[in-house]
Amino acid sequence: MMIRLTPEEVSLLKEACRREKEILNKYKEYFKSIESVDTDNLREKKDLLAKSKFLRKRELDKIGLGTKFVYKLIGQDREEGMLIEGIEESMKIESELKLIRTDSELGQLLLGKKAGSLIEKIVENNQRIVLGTVEEIKTDKKDYLSYIREKSRHNRSSVPARKLTTKLFANSDDEDILKEAKKRQTISLSQQQLLKEEAINLLHTATTKVEKMRLKKVRQLLKEKEVVPLPTDGTIGIGTEFSIMIATKEGLTTKRVELINEAYSNELENEYIERISPLGSKIFGLKEGDSFEHTTFSHDIISAIVFDIDNTKKYEKTNSALVYHVKNVKKGGLVREQIEMLETELIARKKTIEAKKNARKKAGYEVLKDKEINALEERITEINHILTDKKIIENPNSDTIDIGSRCYLSLDYGDGDNETFEATLVERFVSHEASSDEFISMEKEMGQAIYGKQEGEAFSYLLPNGTKITGEVLGIIKISEMEQKNLQKVK
Repeated sequence: MMIRLTPEEVSLLKEACRREKEILNKYKEYFKSIESVDTDNLREKKDLLAKSKFLRKRELDKIGLGTKFVYKLIGQDREEGMLIEGIEESMKIESELKLIRTDSELGQLLLGKKAGSLIEKIVENNQRIVLGTVEEIKTDKKDYLSYIREKSRHNRSSVPARKLTTKLFANSDDEDILKEAKKRQTISLSQQQLLKEEAINLLHTATTKVEKMRLKKVRQLLKEKEVVPLPTDGTIGIGTEFSIMIATKEGLTTKRVELINEAYSNELENEYIERISPLGSKIFGLKEGDSFEHTTFSHDIISAIVFDIDNTKKYEKTNSALVYHVKNVKKGGLVREQIEMLETELIARKKTIEAKKNARKKAGYEVLKDKEINALEERITEINHILTDKKIIENPNSDTIDIGSRCYLSLDYGDGDNETFEATLVERFVSHEASSDEFISMEKEMGQAIYGKQEGEAFSYLLPNGTKITGEVLGIIKISEMEQKNLQKVK
């Protein structure tokens, strides 16, 4: 039987593929010379995406494939889970949900259960052993990830977009309307890639007449749709990737998305916003830092701001605003300990060069620069550049972990080995920070996992080799008013 992937699995697999491609690109010269496990992992995930059917509908009244639910096993904490068919445990994909395969023992016991049902196992002599309880089944569609095209185009469109469609049919000879309509029919480069991926997927999976007709439609779209060039004026246009922070009555949400005219393939709602939608029509043409208010289909008023606009496509795609910002935007800030470290390194390297030159003079050799001296001098130039352009980041004295925060952390490596230590979160390593456990870089998995966390909060992250590390924020160190005044004097 063919595997079916939930939209959540598709999103997780795509994000995992992006991360692994990034690692491969970073070390491509090294990977050319060896048979890499990561290459095999990437191929396995791509094959799963290419050869599985994509789940569109799921049961919400009882537990089935793709249903989210809260359950509690006896002697264990409550967990939120989802039944899946695709992702294997060996793929080591981290998810906030507990991914339970339908072919596992627990998955079989959960299938068909309703909220309040006991999770029971039948043993010898038809005796039933109660393992736990299904406490809740998520029935609100907002709790689920879906593809944009699951809703009809009419229900996704703003009033102006609908009027334009009406005008197009009523005034098909109007040049201005035809010109605007043509612009609205273009696609982004990533949409073209999605259509290609869908065509490959359908070649493997299409069995019904409807699926074969869809394959024909996808091939037609690939021939007809033009890829629109990205804006050059810094505004948000079709194909622009950007971060958006949205404030609702439920709280703040931040995500990294791409603006498109409209969805034609398997565009996930957490990765794309359509221009034809009320929200997309407000976003089109905005610049860095622009804010706006928007009324949703349910008549709720939200406030939003756009930032980290990227029309270059030189950065790896991600649906995490935080990961994008850390890797590509927030550069240059150093904590005071890093500055001291750089100044110490600078003095040491200058002394090393001087010592080498003196040793050559004493030995009667002409002082010629060798590779080692050149490397030392290049590093000195780099340090001077960093120190000249430095921006000092102080302890933010916040209840949440930010750049410059000093915190107590505990780590559990999963093999009975635990560690408790104190460290400062920095933007990036600039000297010998990696040789000390005094610093954590936001460019590393642990830094991204603890960012924004509060005292007492748990966190987890995956190492590049797939090992899962869990931990807890034991405390966040704040500095006194006197220390703050002293730091101001130093400035």
